[in-house]
Amino acid sequence: MDSPEALSALLSQLAFHVVKDLRARIAPLGLASRPIRVLTALRVNAGMSQQALGTLLGLAPAATSQVSDDLERRGLVERRRKPGDRRAYTLRLTQRGEEVLAQVDAGMRDVQQALLRGLRPEQRRDLLVLLRRLVDAHLLPLDQPTFL
Repeated sequence: MDSPEALSALLSQLAFHVVKDLRARIAPLGLASRPIRVLTALRVNAGMSQQALGTLLGLAPAATSQVSDDLERRGLVERRRKPGDRRAYTLRLTQRGEEVLAQVDAGMRDVQQALLRGLRPEQRRDLLVLLRRLVDAHLLPLDQPTFL
């Protein structure tokens, strides 16, 4: 049986490869990983407060504000005052933000297809089932954008 270090090394190599390829595919969008994580989180949590978004992604308030400002300037996010709290803002994706995320998704699909090219369909399904089982066993949220 392989050592635990072998599993860690394999997972690290695969993660490095996937992230490198994905970054190359989405480079033309001109967005770093943090803004993409924010857009991805907002797709699942439309109307989330800026503070809650920062908490979800583990960002400091200043960093959350900075990335939100940048995404708003680019027309990817719409910021509105939170009803009943003049100091708080809610965030939503704009149509352009949705389009950019569709391009990120397409890049992710391309990277996944290239990664799994050597596996038969039933092997792909089995791998996905096992990876989901590991995620579930460690209580990792699948909807939290942590790639890149």
